[in-house]
Amino acid sequence: MLKIIYLLLVLTILSFKESVCQVKDTLIKSAFDFKVGELNSKGKKTGWWLTFSTVGYIEKKEHYKAKKRFPNKTIKYEYSDNNKLESYGKLFDRRKHGKWKIFNEKGELVKIERFAYGDLHGTTKDIINKTKIKYFRGLTKDQLYNSKGKRYVFYFTYGMPTFRDWSCAEEKFACKYYSLAGCVVSHKIVKRSAIHNFFVSARQCLRFGLGWKSKYFERC
Repeated sequence: MLKIIYLLLVLTILSFKESVCQVKDTLIKSAFDFKVGELNSKGKKTGWWLTFSTVGYIEKKEHYKAKKRFPNKTIKYEYSDNNKLESYGKLFDRRKHGKWKIFNEKGELVKIERFAYGDLHGTTKDIINKTKIKYFRGLTKDQLYNSKGKRYVFYFTYGMPTFRDWSCAEEKFACKYYSLAGCVVSHKIVKRSAIHNFFVSARQCLRFGLGWKSKYFERC
C-alpha cells in the first residue's frame, strides 16, 4: 500500500509544468511534513503547493497568485488515527470556510457542513438521517434572539481577538462582535466590514442612542 502511495506522489511531482530539477529545488521539508510546489523567477510561491505528511498522505493544497504572500485558496484534509479520510474542505485564515464534507470509516459521505470564518453558517445536511439544520454565524434559529426577543445583529471585526466575556453587553444591546479574520486581513475584508458596520451602527443608534458603542464596552 505504501509503495502505491509513494508512486502516486512521484507521479504528482512529475506532473508539474516546471522540470524535475525545478520542483526538486522547491521541496520544503520539516520534521512533520513536506511541501512540493513551484517558485517563479523571483523566488515566490506560485500555483498549487501540496503538503504531505511523513507517511505520504496529502494534508493540504494551497494556491498562490503572483505577488501574494498568502494563498488565495486552501483545501485541508483531515484523517482519523488509522489514516482514514474523515473530512475535507476550504480554509480561510486557518479557519473552516465554505463547504466541508464528512466521511465515515467506510469512506461514505455522511454529512455536508457549511462554514463562514470558522463558524457553521448555512445548511448542514445529515445524509444518513436525512435531516437539515440551518445555522447563522454559528447560531441556530432559536439562538438568534436575546431574552427579550430581539434579534442579534453582528458587528464585524478583524485582527487579534479579545478574550473578555461580552455576554452581558450582547444581551443588553442585542449585538455580537463577529471576527472575520485574524492575522490575514485583506482590503476586501476591510471594505466589507466598513460597509456592513455602517448600516449596523445606524440601526443600533436608532434602537439605543448615539452612544451605544461606548456603553457596550462598559462593564455590566
